[in-house]
Amino acid sequence: MSTFSTLWRRSQAISVAAKEEQERLGHPEIDVAHLFLALLVVGGAGGRALSSLGVTLGSAREASNQVHAAQIALLGVTPPRPEAAASIPDPSIGGFRWSARGADIMRTVDLQHGDVDLLVALLKEPSGHIAQVLRQLGLTEGMVRSAAAGGRGTDAAGGTSAKRWDTRCQFYRICGGAAVVSLGPGVRSAPAAGMGRLLPWLH
Repeated sequence: MSTFSTLWRRSQAISVAAKEEQERLGHPEIDVAHLFLALLVVGGAGGRALSSLGVTLGSAREASNQVHAAQIALLGVTPPRPEAAASIPDPSIGGFRWSARGADIMRTVDLQHGDVDLLVALLKEPSGHIAQVLRQLGLTEGMVRSAAAGGRGTDAAGGTSAKRWDTRCQFYRICGGAAVVSLGPGVRSAPAAGMGRLLPWLH
């Protein structure tokens, strides 16, 4: 499998899993908490790093819910109880709605070495939401960074070295299920065929 295909499939898996978590909770947009949970759903290097620290999908969901409830309580608002969905809508039909910070992370994260770099990006995210979730789980950022460092590269995309890839395409970007490739100076970057529907901002 080519490097491009590997990166596309990896980004698509994360985006779909994050969308399912967002819909399960009844939240209006895919945000950093949903990306964090998606790592555990997908089970790549980032999810394995968390699992090595005793984090399960269930415990992460509970911790994220508690942090979200605490943040809402500080605002003096009582959030409505999300209705349990009978089924998760088919994500292949589109409808991906991203928060600004979730979109920023997926636009900039490098998935070349697996989704462990997404985990690191979430740790650095300015809102501190994931740091609060980790504290709820009894973990520190340092513990997670150490586990992430051990897993980096275990899911590296194969088939083409980063240097050769950069030579063939000036840069690549996988953003929440959509791929953008720069074809050279003066050439407009465009979503790969059939992918742009997932992220409207790429058009």
